[in-house]
Amino acid sequence: MQLNELTNPVDTLEASTEIPPILEVTRQWVETDPQGELRRIHIQGHPKVTCQVLILKRLPPETKLENFSDRI
Repeated sequence: MQLNELTNPVDTLEASTEIPPILEVTRQWVETDPQGELRRIHIQGHPKVTCQVLILKRLPPETKLENFSDRI
């Protein structure tokens, strides 16, 4: 077997037939924030602008970054 004939082990893995609904899983995680981390972390001097708010604003239908100050 020559070097260029080696196969990548990843190429031999079977793909799952179920595709996880990553957007919904992400939204659920952000909204529930099970450990409270996303609600706790915020922009310095702006406690209402938390990671949770920022992520939710960027999920579809997303708010453009330029419009954040108008909507937060």
